[in-house]
Amino acid sequence: MRVERSVERIRRYAETSPAHGAIECGGLTISYRDLADRLDRRQAELAPVVRPGVPFVIGRPRSPEFVVDFLAVLALGGVAVPIDPGLPAGRREILERHLTAGPAHEDGAYVFFTSGSTGTPKPVLGSAAGLRHFLDWQVAEFGIGARDRVAFLTALSFDVMVRDVMLPLWAGGTLVIPAPGEAEAPEAVVAWLTRRRISVVNVVPSVAWSWLRYGAAPCPSVRTVFFAGEPLTGVLVEQWHETFPATRVRVNFYGTTETTLPKVYKRLRRFESTSGLLPVGKPVPGAGFTLAETGEIVLVSRYSSHGYLGLPEETAARFTRLAGGETSYRTGDLGRLDDAGDLLVVGRGDDEVKVNGVRIHPAEVAASIRAGGEVHDVFVTTGPLTAYVVPVRVPFDDAAVRRDLMAVVPPAMVPSRFVAVPALPQLPNGKIDRAALHRLDVAAPDAVHVRPSGELERWVAAQWTELFGTPDVGAADDFFLLGGDSITAMQLAARIRRDFGVALSVRNVFANPTVALLAQEIADRQLAQIDPAELLELLAQAERS
Repeated sequence: MRVERSVERIRRYAETSPAHGAIECGGLTISYRDLADRLDRRQAELAPVVRPGVPFVIGRPRSPEFVVDFLAVLALGGVAVPIDPGLPAGRREILERHLTAGPAHEDGAYVFFTSGSTGTPKPVLGSAAGLRHFLDWQVAEFGIGARDRVAFLTALSFDVMVRDVMLPLWAGGTLVIPAPGEAEAPEAVVAWLTRRRISVVNVVPSVAWSWLRYGAAPCPSVRTVFFAGEPLTGVLVEQWHETFPATRVRVNFYGTTETTLPKVYKRLRRFESTSGLLPVGKPVPGAGFTLAETGEIVLVSRYSSHGYLGLPEETAARFTRLAGGETSYRTGDLGRLDDAGDLLVVGRGDDEVKVNGVRIHPAEVAASIRAGGEVHDVFVTTGPLTAYVVPVRVPFDDAAVRRDLMAVVPPAMVPSRFVAVPALPQLPNGKIDRAALHRLDVAAPDAVHVRPSGELERWVAAQWTELFGTPDVGAADDFFLLGGDSITAMQLAARIRRDFGVALSVRNVFANPTVALLAQEIADRQLAQIDPAELLELLAQAERS
């Protein structure tokens, strides 16, 4: 099995640099020698259950233990499948169900899921040879070495996570993992990067913006940044240097989960010639691209993935095996060449969108809403994600549907808006009439403004005013209608933890979408943290007074 070779290089550092730090998390430092010992023990524990070439789910949170499990599965020839334990239980079940099909593959290294136009997630089988090829090139091309400290900040469901984990260990450097409670909110990230002396980061442009917007003190340690997952603008590159003035290597990557890591790249100057979209450049060695007549970008490589696990028809629709061992993949992205011959990604040929770097297909969101049983029909549009629903019951309870949806999909797939309509309008060819939908989408009458009452409601309203730039926020105002998303929810949850010592998840914020509801949730959580004896004493004091 060739996948085991992906760990051999890391093991060699246990011999050549045994005391050098391989992983840091909080106050814990794991040397390369210690990492090798932990890996040996974990391999022995997993050997009876990990089968070569077969997917194996890793359900740990981001942690040193997760990294050891990931490496142990690779070392045993298995296929690592990171599934974030923070996902809703229903979503985890759906993902694991899609791992049951498909034969073993000796070059399989990992599986990540992409959103599917059929309404179900598609498992992509990444290539071990492709992983090794990319890491060899990235380390050499950008001078990554033993002195580098790489941040592990990417969500476990996003394939960039593989670069977070493997790049520093491939180069003999140090992987730095935030401890629980560290770097959870965007406004805390820059200070964490400085404190942990991070030199290399992988980041999605929209997430980078969320780091930059708070005017944090400049971080002197980050010298290399790899942008990927979304369109990148010259404005962001310039803003980046105000907060990260030491950055000398700036790279815009382009690729898809289906191609096993990026296949096109562009080194960026600090001052780009445009404030608009920046090119993604030219192919990495061993890859190439063509533009179809429609403008669709077709990526070509000897190191592509092995397609969609257990979905031969969908694989055949997107992948083509070429002469000489290469594979082409139709990305669905639209592109053109700029005057320098660099590739510029200009849009999509279908409805697929990215939210914080996560690929989302509206059909999958619609299928998840439909499965809840509260709607006769539904159609989801993008920009922002909006669900037009034909409800089973009137009036339509969008809050209940949102809560049910959050039990089976990640936060990025929850629509910002639900619009109830009597029927989905159709064109003569049977397709949805989008123009008619927008005409039905009449703004609801303004709700009666209810002033926040009590200290907690006033605190929540003040935070929303700051986060959304909306003055005079009322107790009944809606988080989603004001423009709330998963990043805003993370920011809000961090402030709640800071000021009240209450730990709320993004899902908790989504489930309490008004000022009044969120304030009540905070109060209930505070009450639950009080010792029962102390609570009885407080109640007795209240009665006496």
